[in-house]
Amino acid sequence: MGIIRGHNDPARYQSLTMDNGLQVLLVSDNALDKAYASVSVAAGYFQDPPEMPGLAHLYEHMLSKGSAKYPSPGEYKAFLAANSGRSNASTSAIRTNYYFQVSAAAFPAALDRFAWQFIDPLLPASLIYRERQAVDAEFRLKFSDAYRRKREVVRQYIDGDHPYRKFSTGNLTTLRDQPELSLSGAINGFGQQHYCAQRMALVLAGPYPLSRLAKEAKDKFSALPTGCEQQAGLAGTPDYGSHGGKLIQIRSLRDHNRLTLSFIVGLTEPLRQMMATAYLEWLFDSYNPNGLEAYLQQQGIISSMNASQALLDRQHEFFNLEFRLTSKGGARQDELIAATFDYLDRIRQQTNPAVSFSHFATLQLARFNHTSAHPEADTVRRLADKTLFRPTQHILTDGQTPTGFYPQLFARMVEEMQPDSLLLIAENDDFKTDRQEPIYGTGYAEQAMQIARRDSARPLALPGASPYVVGRTPHQASESKEHEKGDRACQTHRPGTVPGDPFRSVSLYLDVGPLPHDFAMLNPLFAQRLRRQLRPVIEGAEQALIGVEVETTPQGLSVGLSGREGNWSLLFTHLLAALAAPQLDDGSLRQTLRSYRAELAGFQRDRLSDRTSYWLNTLLGLQPDHADRLAYMDRFDEQQYRIFVDSYLRHGRVRLFYYGEVDTPLCQAVLAQLRHYLPDTPVETAVTDERWVAGALRTFYPVSVSGPDSAARLMLLPTDDSAQSAALVRMMEALLAAPFFHQLRTQEQLGYSVSVRAREKYGQPYLSYYVQSDKKTADALLERIRQFNQWAAQTIRKLDSRTFTQVKSRLGDVLKEPYLNSHSASARLRHHYQQGRPADYPDQLALALREMDKAWFVSQGLDMLEQPLFGVLATPGVRTEPTQSASGMFE
Repeated sequence: MGIIRGHNDPARYQSLTMDNGLQVLLVSDNALDKAYASVSVAAGYFQDPPEMPGLAHLYEHMLSKGSAKYPSPGEYKAFLAANSGRSNASTSAIRTNYYFQVSAAAFPAALDRFAWQFIDPLLPASLIYRERQAVDAEFRLKFSDAYRRKREVVRQYIDGDHPYRKFSTGNLTTLRDQPELSLSGAINGFGQQHYCAQRMALVLAGPYPLSRLAKEAKDKFSALPTGCEQQAGLAGTPDYGSHGGKLIQIRSLRDHNRLTLSFIVGLTEPLRQMMATAYLEWLFDSYNPNGLEAYLQQQGIISSMNASQALLDRQHEFFNLEFRLTSKGGARQDELIAATFDYLDRIRQQTNPAVSFSHFATLQLARFNHTSAHPEADTVRRLADKTLFRPTQHILTDGQTPTGFYPQLFARMVEEMQPDSLLLIAENDDFKTDRQEPIYGTGYAEQAMQIARRDSARPLALPGASPYVVGRTPHQASESKEHEKGDRACQTHRPGTVPGDPFRSVSLYLDVGPLPHDFAMLNPLFAQRLRRQLRPVIEGAEQALIGVEVETTPQGLSVGLSGREGNWSLLFTHLLAALAAPQLDDGSLRQTLRSYRAELAGFQRDRLSDRTSYWLNTLLGLQPDHADRLAYMDRFDEQQYRIFVDSYLRHGRVRLFYYGEVDTPLCQAVLAQLRHYLPDTPVETAVTDERWVAGALRTFYPVSVSGPDSAARLMLLPTDDSAQSAALVRMMEALLAAPFFHQLRTQEQLGYSVSVRAREKYGQPYLSYYVQSDKKTADALLERIRQFNQWAAQTIRKLDSRTFTQVKSRLGDVLKEPYLNSHSASARLRHHYQQGRPADYPDQLALALREMDKAWFVSQGLDMLEQPLFGVLATPGVRTEPTQSASGMFE
């Protein structure tokens, strides 16, 4: 049977098995400007030797550090960067994935470099011992992540010797020479044991015919080694064993009050084909006013619930139900658990199970068939995993749409989800604990739980169809896509960039001006409470394949809708009704306030990269000082908040942005509903966001941080915010990103996070530098970046015409990339609109790049490198104040 593909899928596919056993999937799409390759290997941390946890992860890091044909450790990434490409890799339990993307013209040469990493990697011992520093830095970077800390505790409760119990990341303690085995020897042995063609899958995607892609695969990958030295083994059957039914109390680093019910579910091939765990997740999570979440909220036990599935091994998954408890919910956990099992009984005992499954299957099939997206990096990486583990015909459908229905097997799966087979995981920062997990030092305790008697009288029911699921509505685009001349309703419409795709989006901006003094403090809470109020609407819209997002903006907030079919008119009615009358019950008000305060209090536990980004905005006057946020919320007053919200609506103004399949009737319908629900709020078309004055400040913001790492987050500015300056910054990134990474990360091992990126703030382009290190102070990092810029200036002076033209041409392809698929095109054009840019700004940027000559670039690039760096310097120690006031940053 051939590969099953969606009706609107623009790509063509072919699968083949090469003579050496390599499984290959070819993806041909003429619309692509880039080409992609990804390899998945059936070896992950499950294959780590017991004495060296993290070895698979370290091997992943080492594979790109030179091969027999291309021995230079930095050559691969430098070649990709010079051709508008990038690469990455990731290690999981059962596989390791590698991928790259590059300009289509450079694909054959890039693919040869990629293939030789697997054919004959050098794995030099000197780099192995150096690169383990990067693995350790990655471990420390994510040391405070709640998910990772929780996972390490859960590992202790998997019975027996199942490999899930292994520590996956690795650090300096685990990745070192052992008495009987050196780290270098272990790395080389790992590749020989597990990296062979028969355990690999390759995906190639690009604007080439399938025959050309097939030739590239055979030419480049026929020399892969065959016959792994170690037999591939399957993991044993995992379960919680004697731990089933226990309550594990984890002391969290943040103000959490959560309870997770974690089940281990076995998956047979029929259950995979019906997407059994995804269906179960839908039964818990989808729009359902009579479901478990609604019932527990009505009882005041939880604020929200989330169902999820996660891979355990090739035959098993975790099915998790996470509940965010109210202040009173912790004392009513037994009632929550009993209600959950009542709901599972409802699922198992359905008299006509085909009815609810048909809702789920119809939704998934519609999404699968409607998708007209061209392949992207994440798509290609996912397909490599599917090619490695799934039958050919299910490579595209697996996890996307059901291909079978097996109600008896599904009922048996649910029947096996009993109180004595689950693990209860509570998280709270106030727990008293008597045990400590050895990797992250997380404190935890355990106790037996008695599950309360089930009550079949609870008013629980399974989900039905969303009210927003209908066919095309009268307000959807007709055959004529033209708007009436001078039609004010659709003045801010941008046509779709993907021919034939009925995708559309509508963004409503509610701007407030002049901004009240407490805007920056209260606006995030207002958005959070609006999301809570709109949650049934958002879930119902999702079930109709319409995305709804509520986000804060510098001037207020935005409500965005995106999708294709559905009852958009009814959806707008419900959204605007909530916006016109924002209100929650007292319990929800308390819960959202507590959540917001916890978020602010947990700031010190955020990753250092996120905190330095916030501090940079503080330096620029774009965000308040974090200490001021905490102080304000300590004295928060609901009455003052209500005054803020009333002022928001009374003095606000609305802007609308449309993209894609939108016609005049839809625009007019939106305007009519706005006039009904917000009659006193003017509708404007001009963007009135305040503009950042780039030259207003050149200083450093020194801050103290806990932990061993220092960090430097710095900016380098061009002369203005024109399209020419934006093109200049993008060219600088293309030339500097790879050598910056190679020098500071690969050669000097300053830290895991090392990057140079082209960024924007309020429409102002700039070059962003970030380095996080436990080896140098922030001042030393600043000096090292200055030294790099001196090297960069010499490199730009010596830039030859051929390289300049090549990089510029490849960058032109990169600029087209966001407009290839409707969702990303909509987001990009919406961003330009929000910055007050004209509708043809993408064309202006492309033209600026095409017309850029080498002499101008060298002159402007050198001028830019001579500008002073400024930004955030984070070092363990006592915090000092900025060396200059951040006032006067706006005009």
